[in-house]
Amino acid sequence: FLVSMKLFRDECNQGASLDASVTLNVFEEGTDLPINLTIFLPQDSTRIPILGDECFSPPPCLEIGYYSAIVQLPPSPNGLYLVWERCCRSESIINIVEPENFGMVFVATIPDPVLQNSSPIFSPYPTDGYFCVNTTNQFSFEALDPDGDSLVYSLDNPLYGELAVNFP
Repeated sequence: FLVSMKLFRDECNQGASLDASVTLNVFEEGTDLPINLTIFLPQDSTRIPILGDECFSPPPCLEIGYYSAIVQLPPSPNGLYLVWERCCRSESIINIVEPENFGMVFVATIPDPVLQNSSPIFSPYPTDGYFCVNTTNQFSFEALDPDGDSLVYSLDNPLYGELAVNFP
């Protein structure tokens, strides 16, 4: 399996740097049993995209880290999930009290790895990924799946993770 992750970082506000690598923990879906496997993802590259509408002054500055590795996953009829936690959020976030005290949890689920299945191909990340007051923005989160699988999107409550200093 090719496991990859794109990590977005606010570069303007002197927050934590991107990690040179990340280590994902693997668990069995449904039972939450840990699999004795960790996945090491080295950072392949970074880039700083140009984002934002003309109303931003100064313009937002974002850094994207690209991480990937090819890994062997054990068979599991229940499927697996990969987890990575990171502390902390940018102190410039205004809709979280003390955001620098809250980590983030990233989770990806994988059906039984012995099944042969393709991954969806997503449209490019929008370059105007910030909203200006009193403007209308529209984004395509379109994706195609070569196998014709159904793709479902949903919003969920954020996970705080073990790295959070204060829980609400």
